[in-house]
Amino acid sequence: MGKTRHKNPRTAMRYVKPGAEAIAKVTEVLAPRHRTH
Repeated sequence: MGKTRHKNPRTAMRYVKPGAEAIAKVTEVLAPRHRTH
């Protein structure tokens, strides 16, 4: 992800709009709610 002023990655995602894979990876790291595997 490009550098943003936002410390919260989710807030930054609104503006950066990465690919679905990137969102999935970031979400996994930030909030691993359920582990599939």
